[in-house]
Amino acid sequence: LEAYLADVVLSLETAKQLERAEPTDHYAGKEQDRDVKKLVANRGLLKNSAITSPFFKKRVETVKPFDRQKREVNRSYINIMTGCNKFCAYCIVPFTRGREVSYALETLVARVEHDLLNGAKEVTLIGQNVNSYRDPESGADFSELLRRVAALNYEFWVRWVSPHPQDMTPELFDVIAQHRDKIPPYVHFPAQSGSNTILASMKRNYSIELYCEQIGWLRDRMPDASLSTDIIVGFPGETDADFEATMELLERVRYDWVYSFIYSPRKYTFAEKMVDDCPASVKSQRLERLQKRQIEIGLERYQEYVGKRVKILVEKRLTATELLARTEGNHRVIIVGDDALIGTFVWATIKHTGPVNMLAELD
Repeated sequence: LEAYLADVVLSLETAKQLERAEPTDHYAGKEQDRDVKKLVANRGLLKNSAITSPFFKKRVETVKPFDRQKREVNRSYINIMTGCNKFCAYCIVPFTRGREVSYALETLVARVEHDLLNGAKEVTLIGQNVNSYRDPESGADFSELLRRVAALNYEFWVRWVSPHPQDMTPELFDVIAQHRDKIPPYVHFPAQSGSNTILASMKRNYSIELYCEQIGWLRDRMPDASLSTDIIVGFPGETDADFEATMELLERVRYDWVYSFIYSPRKYTFAEKMVDDCPASVKSQRLERLQKRQIEIGLERYQEYVGKRVKILVEKRLTATELLARTEGNHRVIIVGDDALIGTFVWATIKHTGPVNMLAELD
């Protein structure tokens, strides 16, 4: 059965990797089907010897021994909850994953400690709305979970994705400020739009005024905190004025980097029924303008680090001489060093920076 499922998974991966000359072209071959049960039923479970399957042979031949400790930092990813209660207009998650369900706090803390004992240097807590976490037994919130994790007596960083502005609180930022040796002062703060009109259409449940007030809570406690965000360009009904409001948000907040996308409809979402009245050419122009300006802002933010001494976690070998590391603010840093540094925390001084990578020398 294991061999047969390896065949199924690899065939799905192969279909996913097919390239099309034009995005609208229809692929004439087999349709990708993620329904494994149906695929197994159609093929007949173990109808032929799975060991002789060309897909399975390919999978076996590509498996190579991998010493994680020597080649990259040991990371841990832990789901702390599942589902979503927010019902954003463009998102299908509440319908596919159901309502929010949080896992027991004590179990999660034990899982983090287990991974730290096994060499993890960075732990990432994961949830669709990670900061809406509530312990099902005690009612403890995400701030308390972070506090408990940060109290573990190991050298590590704990990060968290993906939050929702509705659940950002002053207490959360208090915890980060109090434990920044374990909780890096980097927050992904997804805005989606700078326009209150569009936020209301998206059913985002906050105003841009509240959003900026929350940014203030963070920066009052940690002026050097780094920020990233998500922006959707060309959401149904977005006018020139709405887009300009988003551009104003970039100038006001000055993110370190932005994940930006052109809106695309998803089946069964509220937004799918909305009139998409923004031409594709306008969406592309808006996205290009936003990304160009953000590159400039990001570079200006990065240049503030030149000459500063920073703590970095060395992640992996990048070239024959260079290693890739990250700051507590999640900035990419390139240093020269040997493999013994991989998976360790070291101090370095930033010497130069571009819009993506910083260059540093070890202290």
